[in-house]
Amino acid sequence: MLTLTSEQWCLLHTIRGSLIRILRQWLRYGRNYIDDAASEAIATYAENVIQGKKVFPQSRDELLWELVPIAKDFLKRQVRHTNREEPSDVFDEESSAHSLDNSDGSQRMDVIIDVHYALAQLSPTLRHTAELFYLEDKSVVETAQLLECSPNTVKQRLFRARKILVQFLSGYRTENMRGGGFY
Repeated sequence: MLTLTSEQWCLLHTIRGSLIRILRQWLRYGRNYIDDAASEAIATYAENVIQGKKVFPQSRDELLWELVPIAKDFLKRQVRHTNREEPSDVFDEESSAHSLDNSDGSQRMDVIIDVHYALAQLSPTLRHTAELFYLEDKSVVETAQLLECSPNTVKQRLFRARKILVQFLSGYRTENMRGGGFY
């Protein structure tokens, strides 16, 4: 596995300001997420270099122009997700109320135990975010206010939590369930 040198990390850190300035000049949408986009672009690029998918460029300008499209993609995703549906809109009450119900309720209890076990596998930060959003039916903005962080941070934590939870709960997936891309 490759690693980044301290000079490369320094360059990535110092180039962040230039990246933010470029994004502010070019973009009229998603301006609330520009700082997050710069951080995400740098983290993604560093991860790709470490995994050997990219070669670290020789010049600062080359690096900057490698980071700009990654940051733009992040901003586009964030703008699309701002109008996301509320958690209570995801579940169809008629179909979900009876889908896991047996006459003796044993299967329902197994599901509850498995969900609690899967939630216990999350870090405290991810678990608290997921519980507020999914179990207490808070919106992204409300969750962000309660956790004293940005809505974007909440969305990132929810993405990471779902990614972990899907591994533990994949046996409960049915054809009629709604879902997103990586499930």
